[in-house]
Amino acid sequence: MRRVLPDTLRVRLEERHPGAVALIGGRAHLVDRGGALIGPAGPGIAEDVPLLRGLERFEGEELQAALVRGVRTLERLGQASPRFAAEISEV
Repeated sequence: MRRVLPDTLRVRLEERHPGAVALIGGRAHLVDRGGALIGPAGPGIAEDVPLLRGLERFEGEELQAALVRGVRTLERLGQASPRFAAEISEV
């Protein structure tokens, strides 16, 4: 967002697409392709992306790094073998 004087605000929006759903603290969260949390995942949201598990022991920067690694791993699998990657439900 940027203010343009005297009376204008310019807003640029960029849609983020889910790369995974991460199970954190017993709740499902959407994670974008860069590993950033988008928000909570509800019923019917992002049913076509894999679930990242095993994140309970991480917090803060370690959690962020684990999310990035998880999403990048899924991306590399998708590049190496799209058919195989399409069948992955959990990592």
